[in-house]
Amino acid sequence: MKAPSENLDHFKVIIPTRDSARWIGQVLHAYRRIGVEPLYIVDARSSDGTFELLQDLKAEFIPFTPRGDIVEAGMIEFGAKAAGTKWVLRIDDDEFPSRKLLDWVRNVGVRSSKPFWGVSRRDLSLRNESFVYSRWPARNIWTGDRFCPDPQMRLHLVHGVRYVEDVHTPGFEAAPPHAYAPNDCFFIHFNCVVRSLTDRIAKVRKYASLDEKLAWRFADDSLPELTDSNLQNYASDGLAEFSELLSSLPLPTNHAAHELTERERMLMAQEAQAWLGETARAMQDTMRVMQEELRAEREDYWLRLVPRPLLRPLAEFLLTIGKGADSRVVSEVGQRVWSFQKLRTSA
Repeated sequence: MKAPSENLDHFKVIIPTRDSARWIGQVLHAYRRIGVEPLYIVDARSSDGTFELLQDLKAEFIPFTPRGDIVEAGMIEFGAKAAGTKWVLRIDDDEFPSRKLLDWVRNVGVRSSKPFWGVSRRDLSLRNESFVYSRWPARNIWTGDRFCPDPQMRLHLVHGVRYVEDVHTPGFEAAPPHAYAPNDCFFIHFNCVVRSLTDRIAKVRKYASLDEKLAWRFADDSLPELTDSNLQNYASDGLAEFSELLSSLPLPTNHAAHELTERERMLMAQEAQAWLGETARAMQDTMRVMQEELRAEREDYWLRLVPRPLLRPLAEFLLTIGKGADSRVVSEVGQRVWSFQKLRTSA
């Protein structure tokens, strides 16, 4: 085992992994081509040669035995605290960051006051001998000012969050508001490239044994072959920089028969629709608040014409005469003047 070297940077890429020997070497070479040396947190139950391969490649890795059969069961907390940096960027063993994301993390993300950031993920498939990514509509999350494609909370302050071990979480939680990297700062997910459909169905079913609804809500990224390709709305922009890595990845050889149960198909469709509905409602709520703020700003525009020293006396006068039973409108205007003068005073 090669221990992590002293790291004077603001962040470290950490990679939890188990039984990834078929492709982990290609991924490590890709990191080294862009000057990144990640820290691998290797599940001690790995049995396919992952340990030996990382050792041969002189990689930085630490074995760890999680408390469950999911990466959230302690691997993220252990890896974050073992990294030796203030921030960590957690990337799974079947993912890879774009150069623009790494630049943004160095220059913006780790210099912010936020405890964690969401980063857009692109789920890849190989279709007609070309690599493409999905634009499944339910994966677009309304963040308050824009849609972010499939945001994943992956960049975080090591000691700025509370670690949890719940499935389908980032492995930690922190108080909102959430922050999101720009949409063009993303990472790719090639689960559907290196794992067969049979293996992916088995993985979804494993997660379903822990939380059935959540597992099938997120199943569209793992099982694109079983969804409507029109809804996947595949695209390939931005993938050129990953061409060397993607072309080196081994394709799966396990092509056993596969079939979802009627209940699994129902849950997959039902949960995708529910997610899309939740996103639409969140966007509508945000737009309603924005419209109310704009309307209030237009209504109070005349207050900008009142000299600042007169704002407080005007507010007090209106609030005083507005105390009468029939003076509700005067009182409301007085309250707006009072609020406006407080904002002007603190500005």
